[in-house]
Amino acid sequence: MVEIYKWIYEKLSQNGDIYKDNLERNEEGKAVIDDVKIVYKTPNIFQSNVNKNRTNVPLQIDIWGRVDQDLEIENIIKNVDEEIRGEVYRGGIPFFDVERDITWRNNIPDEDKNIMRSQLNYVIRMYE
Repeated sequence: MVEIYKWIYEKLSQNGDIYKDNLERNEEGKAVIDDVKIVYKTPNIFQSNVNKNRTNVPLQIDIWGRVDQDLEIENIIKNVDEEIRGEVYRGGIPFFDVERDITWRNNIPDEDKNIMRSQLNYVIRMYE
């Protein structure tokens, strides 16, 4: 899994500040959004009903920014999608590719009306 995380970080780091699983927070627990931030996570990566290994791993990429950065966020979404969608990583066994999930993009409202968040959903398909 470390190879997957390194690969994702390398692909996303060309577009801004990258975080795994969550954003940095202030003392009150609110996200600090001073510029566009990208958060990636692989929820339920180790859960499988059939066996202990997943062959389809969910990948969520959240792009956070201020409302006045909407064009920049749209450009980052386009760049991220071009960077990772359809890419095949053959650095080791198992190798994997990344494709869009059925519900590819969600705009998620924040309690702070000055912050916008877009969530991109992908599936990492592992092959042995």
